[in-house]
Amino acid sequence: MKKLIVLTICALGALSVCGCQQEVGIETGGEVAGSGNERFPEFLVGTWTAGKGDWEFIFEADGTISSALISLGRVRVKPGEVSEIDAPAGQVNMFEAGEFTVDYDSGSRELKVVANIDSFYMGSGDKYIDGDCRDVFVGKVSEDGSKWFTQWTTFPNYVVHSPDQEPIEFAKRLPKEGVKGVIVFHKRGEK
Repeated sequence: MKKLIVLTICALGALSVCGCQQEVGIETGGEVAGSGNERFPEFLVGTWTAGKGDWEFIFEADGTISSALISLGRVRVKPGEVSEIDAPAGQVNMFEAGEFTVDYDSGSRELKVVANIDSFYMGSGDKYIDGDCRDVFVGKVSEDGSKWFTQWTTFPNYVVHSPDQEPIEFAKRLPKEGVKGVIVFHKRGEK
């Protein structure tokens, strides 16, 4: 029971750092859209971190995300790859990152990112959490290019499993439009 409580607290902790606005339609596969055929701006290339939730994105020169630190499990993932993390008692936690899309509009300075975790598993003994999640970040980049003020919406689909009770589905307890909040990212090396 104690391990179930710890797993539940971890899941709720991941949700508590979430937030955003309503889901936005992003139709790019890592391309820079909404700004014609512009190249991805050089001032956005690099590492952007947010203390709240431990999020981090590394943007490449072509406008793609090469890796991200996600708040769920505070683990580094690469889009389209599976990350395995050793856990206590010889178990392995698994995170399968899906597509991460990027959309930047130079006119409005609005940057949008959609991060998909297609599946994950975090366990402790015979208790575990699994599911998937989509996180949407939308907001303006500051004029000096050092901050990105985002509205964050997360769409978690988590299930807590324990042998001594029925599975708990968190998605059924959350708003259909996702869990919303605000996160400020800082360009690494910028104050």
